[in-house]
Amino acid sequence: MTDDTIEPPATLLASLYEMVSDRDYDADYSPADGMGGGIEKLHVNLGVWDDCFIPLTLLSLTDLTAADASEDEPEVQMLHGSAVLPFDISKDRQSDVVRVVFMINRALPLCSFGVSVEDGSCYIQTCISVEPGSDLPYRVAEEHIGMTTFAVQSYGPLIAGVASGELTYQNCVDQLAEMGVSIQPVPAVRHRVLASSEEVG
Repeated sequence: MTDDTIEPPATLLASLYEMVSDRDYDADYSPADGMGGGIEKLHVNLGVWDDCFIPLTLLSLTDLTAADASEDEPEVQMLHGSAVLPFDISKDRQSDVVRVVFMINRALPLCSFGVSVEDGSCYIQTCISVEPGSDLPYRVAEEHIGMTTFAVQSYGPLIAGVASGELTYQNCVDQLAEMGVSIQPVPAVRHRVLASSEEVG
């Protein structure tokens, strides 16, 4: 007697869970409950900070917006990941933290930090787009997860230092320079672009 049970196709998040687990990431997968009350999630640990895990929670934006999508449009797989950093930001430190976050974000290509002024928290987020028929979804996802992990471990302590008052904005600029990260002022970049445009014209 043969088993005629047909396994449903693996979702992108389920497949990514297998991929990150094979690459020794600490990860946990929560499938949708099939009743409409649970959302499929993938948690990837970005590291341990003060004995706290920092889980990057990945959700499928495609599933959340499926009701608004047109049947004629190709189904682009969109994943959104976010993680909250384990420190608080007092109101009197928020402006300095925001300045540092804006500066650091200019050095990040695949993810970005953010500040929630309502609850005094700092987070990092990334968005992964996988085109239909793409044969590189895992490589793309791994690059995003890897960059997000790097950002948290490399730049997170600087942001936390500013939040606690141990570091100033200039301290962060100096430490970034020591790390080899040089961020030019926006006006200098803008003027160079405008000058190039005038030469072409």
